[in-house]
Amino acid sequence: MVVKKGLIGLAALLLALAALGRGVLPRAYAQDQGVAIVTSPLEGALLSGLVPITGSATHPQFTRYELAFGYSPNPTDTWFSLQAPATSQVINEVLGLWDTTKITDGQYVLRLRVFYGEGAYLETFVANVQVQNSTPAAPTDLPATAGPTPTETPAPTATTPLIELPPTATTAPAAGGGAGPNDDGGALINVPAGRINVEMIGAAFLDGVRLTAIAFLILGAYAGLRALLRWRR
Repeated sequence: MVVKKGLIGLAALLLALAALGRGVLPRAYAQDQGVAIVTSPLEGALLSGLVPITGSATHPQFTRYELAFGYSPNPTDTWFSLQAPATSQVINEVLGLWDTTKITDGQYVLRLRVFYGEGAYLETFVANVQVQNSTPAAPTDLPATAGPTPTETPAPTATTPLIELPPTATTAPAAGGGAGPNDDGGALINVPAGRINVEMIGAAFLDGVRLTAIAFLILGAYAGLRALLRWRR
């Protein structure tokens, strides 16, 4: 009798635990029987245009499945529906179409939820999908190496003009005699400055020699004339 009561109590305890397990862990129990999976696109995929989403959404107590997307990262847990909830189960087929042209380019996360029973659900995520519909800008040519910056030449300031002195003019000596510097008969010639003093000294020396010779000749003639006159007397 005691053994029978103990067996009945143990059976009741097992039934209570089973009932408690069904009430507290329906999602884990359903996870073993249902499927919520996305086979395309995969994590990190680059998307553009109208993108088919394929996978499986099944459960023995299936009610519906939903597709949604959110920004990545999604700290506020905000989601946007891709389409109306679907009430037919899908096995390795197209779950829905995602028109990425209606959203801005960027990084997103995709979510599939399979609902069953009284509001329970399975879910799966595809993270870091990149939407890019705009054509990337072509790289611009690198600018040529910049040379030195041209500087403006300052306008010349007004200064007193320099007067360039002409070369010193000297007269060419006339043939057969010494002409002075004021002799109009001589033509003016340009003599380099380095030769002026030498030629002037030379000309003065020759003039002095000539004058001395003429003086001696005059004195000699005078002395000879006096001697001749005395002799005739």
